[in-house]
Amino acid sequence: MRDRHRLSHAGRAIRCGRSAALCFSASEESYDCAVAEVSTITIETGLTLCYADQGDPAGPVLVLLPGPTDSWRSYEAVLERLPPSIRTIAVSQRGHGESDKPVTGYRAEDFADDVVPLLDALRAERAVLVAHSGSCLVARRVAVDQPGRVAGLVLEASPTTLRGDAC
Repeated sequence: MRDRHRLSHAGRAIRCGRSAALCFSASEESYDCAVAEVSTITIETGLTLCYADQGDPAGPVLVLLPGPTDSWRSYEAVLERLPPSIRTIAVSQRGHGESDKPVTGYRAEDFADDVVPLLDALRAERAVLVAHSGSCLVARRVAVDQPGRVAGLVLEASPTTLRGDAC
């Protein structure tokens, strides 16, 4: 179930929707941002995720997975620069931004288990997964578990493990 909603940023409610001004400075003065649509979607597990979606629904799909502690908003500057021929979905993963915050389920495997149901709910057959930091482990897990759903990987600042000192 897809639903437009209102987000609160710096104590100020703003409408999310096509061509909405969603970027705010520290002083709460707005400036334009190129995010096409911000919505929530409930995936088959019952978890509700917040995401920004822009571009051609029939075009190649990019799914942007921000690093730990970040939301889809960490990709706003990237979204502004992508061509409209690419469908780009920037998601706030579980526990982040306006997405649901379950009591448990914060292992890389748990985050990875949300990606294919998100693709299904958004009617995206395959996607290039773009991930930052710890979310690179999520993207790699999806590629290993569901290779037919992953058209490619872009990994930025990718750790090799979350255990011990990898240096």
